[in-house]
Amino acid sequence: MKGLGWLNGSDDRELAATEYEGQESASDEASRLRAKRHQARVIRDGDSSGIKPRGFRRRG
Repeated sequence: MKGLGWLNGSDDRELAATEYEGQESASDEASRLRAKRHQARVIRDGDSSGIKPRGFRRRG
């Protein structure tokens, strides 16, 4: 039951420092992948994404 250690209320910081040392966190991985996709889009489409900026519209 090594994988269910979080159920017994163990210290997350200690667990991260010991068992998961050297592994990329999920948030760091998501950030890296998001930056990679953004860079690919900029290379493919240029700096302009084709979305026109929203202006102030008056109702009425």
